[in-house]
Amino acid sequence: MWMSHLMNDNNWIRIIPLGGLGDFGKNMMVVETPKDILIIDSGVLFPDSEMPGADLVLPDMNYIKKNSDKIRGLLITHGHEDHIGAVPYLLDHVNVPIYAPPFASELIKKKLKRSRINQKLDLMPITIGDQKKIGEFFVEWFSVCHSIPDSTGLLIDTPKGKIIHTGDFKIDHNPILGNPSNLAELANISSPEVLLLMADSTNADDEGYSGSDREVFTSLLHLISNAKGRVFISSFASHIARIQMVFLIAKLCNRKVAFSGRSMIDNAKISQELGHLSIPDGVKITLPQALSLSKDQVIIITTGSQGEPTSSLVKMASKTHKEIKIKKGDTIIISASIIPGNEIKVYDAIDNLVRQGAQVITNSQAKTHASGHASSEELRLLINLLNPHYFVPIHGDYRMLKANLNLAIECGVHEKNGFLLTDGDVLEITAKKGQIVDKIPIGENYIDGNGMGDDDGTIFEERIKLSKEGIVVISFGKNKFSGKLITSMTITSVGFKNSESTTLIFQDLKNELKQLLDQREDELLHLKEIKRIIENKTVDFIYKRTKKRPIVVITNLDI
Repeated sequence: MWMSHLMNDNNWIRIIPLGGLGDFGKNMMVVETPKDILIIDSGVLFPDSEMPGADLVLPDMNYIKKNSDKIRGLLITHGHEDHIGAVPYLLDHVNVPIYAPPFASELIKKKLKRSRINQKLDLMPITIGDQKKIGEFFVEWFSVCHSIPDSTGLLIDTPKGKIIHTGDFKIDHNPILGNPSNLAELANISSPEVLLLMADSTNADDEGYSGSDREVFTSLLHLISNAKGRVFISSFASHIARIQMVFLIAKLCNRKVAFSGRSMIDNAKISQELGHLSIPDGVKITLPQALSLSKDQVIIITTGSQGEPTSSLVKMASKTHKEIKIKKGDTIIISASIIPGNEIKVYDAIDNLVRQGAQVITNSQAKTHASGHASSEELRLLINLLNPHYFVPIHGDYRMLKANLNLAIECGVHEKNGFLLTDGDVLEITAKKGQIVDKIPIGENYIDGNGMGDDDGTIFEERIKLSKEGIVVISFGKNKFSGKLITSMTITSVGFKNSESTTLIFQDLKNELKQLLDQREDELLHLKEIKRIIENKTVDFIYKRTKKRPIVVITNLDI
């Protein structure tokens, strides 16, 4: 039973993105009333070159920690890392019930099992059409087409009205895996009106339609049936529909299929157990078995479509894979889109594979991939179908959000009712209007090895400087009573080429520093002053000779 909507200003609803709006990842959204909070998704972002050494970037969870007594549940839309990757870290701060579809539930269980974060898991798997009363919210999950099984959108009935959160979605009337997009059912559950639509923006600036996986099936069948040697398919490990079509094509082409990559093997196993993946008898074999067969009998499905350093495909590209060596005549099909920020890693891997004699085919040469995100025409269809009063574009870089907002206005959403939010904005909807009423501070938490840190920018600035400018370490001994230097300086460096010219530069620097300190030998200089003199002279000297500004570290030993 859905609630009747109270039109009292005290019953405001607030929408607060903590991640994912303006970034391509770390999706986390807060839906708040005066009494209760729901969290939608808890994902990670994979760091770019501006965050050297970081393994993962997390949403800012300070608002959640400060309001932990109001949190009633975490709603998961689907199992991609940018939507579930931060769940273990969230549970380290708040013990919250998790509502997730089956495939995402299994991935979360596996993630927490591997995690060092110990927290009792209150996980409630949901199915399509489930209705749950959570706090003062009524929540219903509806099915959407996306590139992972059990993808869902959310209908959240609040005291102010119905909110639709699409999750990641596309419109596909004939998918390889899962049910066709059911727009009639979505319109039915959204009736009589939608207060707020929050819609996926990833491909909002792409004209037309995203395309169907059926087109990919036809293209892959053509490529594989015409390949003379081994075929490698690199895709997302969670793209079970793509794995399914490879097995179907393998049977048609009289080839066997093997997996390479732990996440690929794990996800395929989970999918089989849940009934999402059906493998024809006699087609699946082990990797050692595949490597012993004739080259025209084999397909290997591998991880690495995003150039991940530890993935199987990248190890093949760098000749470090323990079992697989690329051979002339191999065909490697990249059956995935490149996530923004991964371009350099992917193209480096492709270049190295081609050097070894492989033919690499990407989506730019043949239809090897169809996006799991709606393009502009699909978004227009959704917006016109639901006719929301308010509209918030979600999930994407700023240009994507802006393109999606423009579509909504074009489809009839009043300009004052469309909100281009970024992380930290507080959108408040009352009986009278919607408006941005505040901006909460948003930083970035990151995982760095075994630790977690808050990014104030300093540590990554230092690491970038180290990588570009190098480091110089100057060591000396001094008399602890007189303060005078009693041993000659030693200078070591990292990040400078090993050559005679570099040796000469540091010898000249040593002479300059000795001369400078000798001139002030009669002064009773404190250690702090000595270090300041050495650092300033070193920075100026090296810049004049090399145009570099290295980090200078000075150590001393009192004797």
